[in-house]
Amino acid sequence: MLGAVGMVVAQIAKILGCHVVGLAGSAEKCAFLTKELKLDAAVNYKDKDWKEQLDNALTKGVDGAS
Repeated sequence: MLGAVGMVVAQIAKILGCHVVGLAGSAEKCAFLTKELKLDAAVNYKDKDWKEQLDNALTKGVDGAS
């Protein structure tokens, strides 16, 4: 999701009041998503427990996906 389009979509979703969870392939990229872009959560899809992390981040379910 660190592509230009994904970052813009995530920021627009935050502006609209959405709970936004990003996916990235490293801890550094996840930190960027949460600290710099202010996403609600980020999951490293390379972690063995990524599915559990994603479940924990999506406690209210999913309304939309890209």
